[in-house]
Amino acid sequence: MSDAITKVSKNHRGEFEFMFISAVRGVGEKVEAVIPGASEWLLSVATQTDGYGEVVEFWEVIGQELRDDTIKRRGKRKAQQLAKAREAFAALVSAVESAGRDEMEKAARSVQRAWSLGWAGVN
Repeated sequence: MSDAITKVSKNHRGEFEFMFISAVRGVGEKVEAVIPGASEWLLSVATQTDGYGEVVEFWEVIGQELRDDTIKRRGKRKAQQLAKAREAFAALVSAVESAGRDEMEKAARSVQRAWSLGWAGVN
């Protein structure tokens, strides 16, 4: 039985890792529409940090900027882009946090959601 659990866990870890960088790129495109330079920052952090905890810690800079109220005041289009960026970014952070807790099934679902939010209708 434990072999089956290990196999499922490994499958989800592999699925997560396969989609992770693609999701980061897609979410980065959404965030880039609101915060110039964010896409490159998200990707460099994702590929150069030591563990999921560090990724979330460094990404908090982008999270804080996305929560900043001054962005909302730039017009209706920017407000829509901001809402999409916030949703995609939140899904990506949730995926990384779950992976950090070794909840790979949940992480895989969250990274799939982040991927679809990031790449669906990229402006």
